[in-house]
Amino acid sequence: GELDCLAGRPLGCAGFGGAGGRRAARADEGRCRRGREPGAGLLQGRTEWARLDPDRPRPLLQILLEGDGPATRGRRYATRVRLNEPYRIDGVVPGRYRLMAQVGPVRLWDTSVAVRDDGPTSLDLTPSISGASPDALHPLPGGS
Repeated sequence: GELDCLAGRPLGCAGFGGAGGRRAARADEGRCRRGREPGAGLLQGRTEWARLDPDRPRPLLQILLEGDGPATRGRRYATRVRLNEPYRIDGVVPGRYRLMAQVGPVRLWDTSVAVRDDGPTSLDLTPSISGASPDALHPLPGGS
C-alpha cells in the first residue's frame, strides 16, 4: 500500500488508493524517512478554495507528494492541513514529483512539481490549477 510520512511517522494512506491501515504501514515503516536528509528540499505554498460552506468547519486537505523521476522514484511525503491554510513539506529529496491533494474522496489537485535543492520550492494550490469543478466539495445551500 501507499505510505504517508507525516510528522516522521508512517501512516496508512487509504484516501489515495492504497491499502491503508496500520498493518500495511508497519510493513513499509522502513521506507518512511525520519529527519532531514542532506541536501533535502522544502515544498511550501498556500491552499485556496472559495466555494466552502461558511457554516461548516473547513475540511481537512490531504496532500501526497510521490516521486516521479529517477532520483525520486519510490519516495512519498505527505501532510494534512485545513483547506485555505498554508502547507509545508520539509526534508524532500530534490527532483520531480506528482502532487495529489484531496478532501475525503474528492481529488482537487493532481499536478507535477520539481522540488529544488537550493531553497524553498513554492506551489500554491488554487482553483486556477485544479481540474475539479468549483462546486466539487459541495454546493453552497440554496443551490448557488
